[in-house]
Amino acid sequence: MIRLIPLVIIISLSGNRKCFAQTSTLQKTTEKIVSLYFRSNPFERDFSRFLNHLMNDPALLNKTEFKRTDTSLFYVSGEYKHHRPFFFISNRTKVVLAESEMMINDSLQLTDTLFTYQLAGYIKTSENGEKDVLKEFEKFHRRYGSRFKNNNYTELKKREQVYGAVREYYDQLHALSPLSIAWQRIDDPDECVFVITVRFKIIGNMAYIPSYISID
Repeated sequence: MIRLIPLVIIISLSGNRKCFAQTSTLQKTTEKIVSLYFRSNPFERDFSRFLNHLMNDPALLNKTEFKRTDTSLFYVSGEYKHHRPFFFISNRTKVVLAESEMMINDSLQLTDTLFTYQLAGYIKTSENGEKDVLKEFEKFHRRYGSRFKNNNYTELKKREQVYGAVREYYDQLHALSPLSIAWQRIDDPDECVFVITVRFKIIGNMAYIPSYISID
């Protein structure tokens, strides 16, 4: 199930990994996609200005915010009433920005902190509603899939019944997928959703797609 609240993503990579950032084709492709779908773009300005733009956007309603503390990570979410960057007309569009931890050294229990940025378009479940989010999922892949070296497709099933799917995009330098898409049918409330997820790291107050290389 796609969970937007609360958002806690912990990804484990085997072995010891070292993170570095670079300007790559993958970063440029991700930046382009974010600029087309998200109202606030973390890649086009320093992170402080991006955060200020996101949190003070007058179009962002029903905001929820949890500041970073010694025991919790940063989290903010809200809804747009009129921002509908999808091919289908969503009933509401939700945005989530949250810090999450990734294990980079299993033996030493070392973690790295990344930001996960999600945009989700919701539509009432109906024959057309489910078709619309599935078409959005497929159109996105046809339009942008060839710009990534690799991708991984996973169906979401319950008792052999498909109720959604996730596609993660990669290249040969990135062990962690910086961008993924998903669609899902939700029973309660009765909705379907299309989600774009972007993952990035802050270095020197700027957002970068992180790369992880083995240091064994």
